[in-house]
Amino acid sequence: MNNRLLLALLLPCLAVLAAACRPITAPPPATLDVTFAIANGTTGFAATIYAQEVDSGATATKLYAAYSDPITMTVAAPGTYVLYARLVEAPDEYHYGMAACADGAASCERRVLTAIDVAPGERYAVTIDDRTPLLPERDLPVTVPWQSAPEE
Repeated sequence: MNNRLLLALLLPCLAVLAAACRPITAPPPATLDVTFAIANGTTGFAATIYAQEVDSGATATKLYAAYSDPITMTVAAPGTYVLYARLVEAPDEYHYGMAACADGAASCERRVLTAIDVAPGERYAVTIDDRTPLLPERDLPVTVPWQSAPEE
């Protein structure tokens, strides 16, 4: 009798525990279609493309071959990302960002990185083509000037 009572008490507990132990699935990533364009909409140089989450610093990278068509890369979503590139041949001398005029700049003398908000399962087209913005330290929260892309 004691075994049946114990079993009767344990079975509901096991059922609740099993239901609570379902695997937690991450949301689907966002997809970025990246164009790296430094001369006439194309480039003759290979580059490493970086997509860096502004708050966590989490950074995804992908190689962009010389004369390549746009590449596709995925990033964790949701999140807010700045995108930039460093040439493989001279990463410290030649770097580019996805940038726009700083908020409120009348003459656009100062350009800053433009961040995009990404949602799970969505696809975004981005272009990296500006040599002027400062780039962040990789794998750290972004501390260089940046602004959110305008809503479309």
